[in-house]
Amino acid sequence: MSTSTHLSKDKLRHLMNLAKLELDEHELVEIGKQLNETLDYFENLNDLDISAISESAYITKATNVFRDDEVDKKRLLNQSEISSNAKKKKNNFFVVSRIL
Repeated sequence: MSTSTHLSKDKLRHLMNLAKLELDEHELVEIGKQLNETLDYFENLNDLDISAISESAYITKATNVFRDDEVDKKRLLNQSEISSNAKKKKNNFFVVSRIL
């Protein structure tokens, strides 16, 4: 594995700023080393011969399972049916326990 530098310290500082991370100089060097090692690892994929592999969007024989976006009137519920099993309700709203 090569030890090329994909991310300079300036680019790394910019990336950490975007991620809202505050790192000291030692952490910046360590993270930079780890990220560059990861990028070096992914560069190994460029060495693979994929000329014999055909492009495909799916690896299975899946077919389109979408349906037309239509309202199924048989499945519609009115508000009283929706809230019929609610333990507590007030003004047509569900009442739930406070969690904070």
